[in-house]
Amino acid sequence: MKKASAPVVMVDSHVHVYPCHDTSTLFDGVHANFLAQAAGSGHETVASVLLLTESADHEFFLSLLRCGEANESLGGWRVFPTEEAHAVRLQREDQASIFVIAGRQVETRERVEVSALLTDQAFADGRSLQQTLGDIRAAGALAVLPWGVGKWLGRRGRLLAEAVDQDPGAWLLSDNGSRPFFWPRPDLFDRVERLGGKVIAGSDPLPIPGDEQRIGTFGVYLPGPIDAAHPGAYIREALEGHGPSPERFGQLQGLKTFVKQRQGLKSSGMPPRDKSRGDGGATETPDIETSSEDYARRFAGPVGAYMLQVQADALARVLSPSVGKHVLDVGGGHGQLTGQLLRGGYRVTVLASDERCRQRLTPFAAHPNFVFTTGNLLAMPFADRSFDCLISVRLISHIENRKRLFAEFCRVADRTVIIDYPSWYSLNALTPLLFGLKKLIEHNTRTYHSFSGRKLAAQFSFHGFEAVARSAQFFLPMFLHRWFGASALLQKLEQWAQLTRLTSLLGSPVILRLNRRPDT
Repeated sequence: MKKASAPVVMVDSHVHVYPCHDTSTLFDGVHANFLAQAAGSGHETVASVLLLTESADHEFFLSLLRCGEANESLGGWRVFPTEEAHAVRLQREDQASIFVIAGRQVETRERVEVSALLTDQAFADGRSLQQTLGDIRAAGALAVLPWGVGKWLGRRGRLLAEAVDQDPGAWLLSDNGSRPFFWPRPDLFDRVERLGGKVIAGSDPLPIPGDEQRIGTFGVYLPGPIDAAHPGAYIREALEGHGPSPERFGQLQGLKTFVKQRQGLKSSGMPPRDKSRGDGGATETPDIETSSEDYARRFAGPVGAYMLQVQADALARVLSPSVGKHVLDVGGGHGQLTGQLLRGGYRVTVLASDERCRQRLTPFAAHPNFVFTTGNLLAMPFADRSFDCLISVRLISHIENRKRLFAEFCRVADRTVIIDYPSWYSLNALTPLLFGLKKLIEHNTRTYHSFSGRKLAAQFSFHGFEAVARSAQFFLPMFLHRWFGASALLQKLEQWAQLTRLTSLLGSPVILRLNRRPDT
């Protein structure tokens, strides 16, 4: 006789419901997803739970409360209160039910996403990671660090590792239903489990129409039964208790779905959420990472010198004919262009998002033609057309609000804008497939946006600038050069690709020059 399995509760612990999602069929789909995951698992499922992680400008849980108060149904599901203000139970006529528990997503000053589970309290964005942890604890909520594509790499990855090491019991970590199968399991998961912490999981639907259909496909099993009157207290007790991480259900994403999602996210038209700072304006700070010593090590040694020389040659090609003498280098704390521009006789101002970006520019501090200043990259502290030329490399690929950034570039530049970008029409098109290998080689790499040169030119044309010159740098992916070192064979292949114009057609990154049209 087959032994009966112990009852379990299925929990999707990372749920967003965006305005673009279809809520009329949402819970039918969620219930079907939970049933599909339970089938063949060997578990007897006694309850299903969604843990919301809503950002400050989303109020789906509040809309559920209002449905319940008005005795209205949502797609055939009635909303019933529990004895907890932050939890409700939805029930269909056939007695199928789903618990929904409020929670928040917070973005810290360091651009780390933190989930506050089991709470209907709002939290301020823009505070430090430790301050945010204190806020969540004070509210009686559970603090979770959710994995996201590219969000645990580089400086942020090191910050998270330090936070986990300092107080492993303070955090839950969460895996993500958007993680592709070829992306290695994050080292931080193993690290927190060795220290006695736990890893949970959730679907993390994206702000793309139709992506709500993934809710309930990825999560964890908790031991049942659930306390229907106090579901939040039950979840807390199950996750805070001693023992290993709960068993995960659901599959990691395939390559096709992953790429389709990334493209859908880019074309969805959803505006990025402002990262609020003390000045009340939106800001982004990816140049802190590119200005770091850790980032500079990616260009150390002979292979680094080779790559920087290729970049310098490409920049020199687009600097002619003259761009004027007063240059603004936006996000230039990496110092890769500073010496070249000063030797060329330019007056150089470097604009950085943070004082920490000054460190690598110390050798130029006493130069009479050099100025370093800080300010919001999305609202630059300069009058219109203040500089003859604006240059920005290693920046736009890591900015979310590029529409605003490009508008600022064109407002501040009088004559010329020069940018670099990874091209879609190169081996960068394979980035999602090769990212795991790239990370293995470079260790501190991060995800980035790639671009179509034609589409970039169209965006700048809107502001009165037209593309007049471009210079592609490498035919082979840069991480291959790092892998093989200063390989004479690879460098000869690059020379051959330049001569045959393969680099011009399929090379990356590309340095693009745009001049202001005479009529603007």
